[in-house]
Amino acid sequence: HAWAIDVYPLDWINTPNGTMHAEISIDQLKNMREDLNSIPEYANTPIWITELGLHIGYDGYENTGGQLQPVGNFNWANMEQYLEEVLDWLDSNSTQYQIERWFFFVTYKNIVQVENDGYMGITFFESPNIGAPINCLGTIFRYHVLGLNDEINCDTYGQSNP
Repeated sequence: HAWAIDVYPLDWINTPNGTMHAEISIDQLKNMREDLNSIPEYANTPIWITELGLHIGYDGYENTGGQLQPVGNFNWANMEQYLEEVLDWLDSNSTQYQIERWFFFVTYKNIVQVENDGYMGITFFESPNIGAPINCLGTIFRYHVLGLNDEINCDTYGQSNP
């Protein structure tokens, strides 16, 4: 048995999303563990993060006829900061908080031609095609999983929209 939680703050006001949203995500996990620990029969139940991500990487967005469209630049550095902060925290605290697994919301999403869910955040590949190149965020995640030294810097990646 495990408790599942989706962790991706939906903040449509503070765009682009970034580091402050990592703190929100971490606080959600801490509070869930605290709540579970307060109920004796759930105190030792592990947590699985079934969706982890960040929703808005652009400077902003506009709603035209019920369809969300990104506005401005995609802020790779903000997405990198969120990703690294959350992954570092999970690496350091998953045992203490009994977090056994975590999965990202999507590995690829078209964040330029936004669909009805409005997701324009973290994605790991350049396209949905088999063999698609990994982007800088995907490389950071890969390095993290493999325990490699993270020398990736998304500051210069995709200076404009992806």
